[in-house]
Parts: sequence; structure tokens; C-alpha cells
Amino acid sequence: SSVQHCGESHIIDGDFLMVGGAKGHIIERMDGFLLQLYNAFTWKMIPNCTGRYTCKNHKIVSVMEPIEMLHQSGITAAKMFSFSS
Repeated sequence: SSVQHCGESHIIDGDFLMVGGAKGHIIERMDGFLLQLYNAFTWKMIPNCTGRYTCKNHKIVSVMEPIEMLHQSGITAAKMFSFSS
């Protein structure tokens, strides 16, 4: 299926999301832990930077350590290490 989000077309199919592609930019595939992080917070497109986002939850996430953002996204060290094996 296809959805419109932040002015860009996204194609969702199962466990991945396609972003970008507007104004001649390449389409990028988002999956795995990056998609999990993307789904955990609210994002907005950076104007004139197709496929690039900033977190709308800035007041919350700006004070978090990166490991806390991962934890809030349901990404644990155990998951990361089992993925890389």
C-alpha cells in the first residue's frame, strides 16, 4: 500500500517502508531497527531535504541518551547482538 506522510510518498509492504523519491531524489528503504525507531516516535520531514526527518518529540528525546531512545523503541542490547550474529 502507499501512504502520504509529510509531503513524501511512502510505500509500506510488510516490514519495511520506502521514503524519499520526491524531486528526483533516490528512494530509500527503511527496515529493521531503523524502522522500529521511526515507528516509536513522531517525525517531520526536513524541508528541502527529501528523505530526511527530525523528531517532533524534540522536548522528550533531546534529553535522552541514545540508548534510552533505543529502549523506548523496544530495541534492546540482546536484540541488537542476536541480529548481528
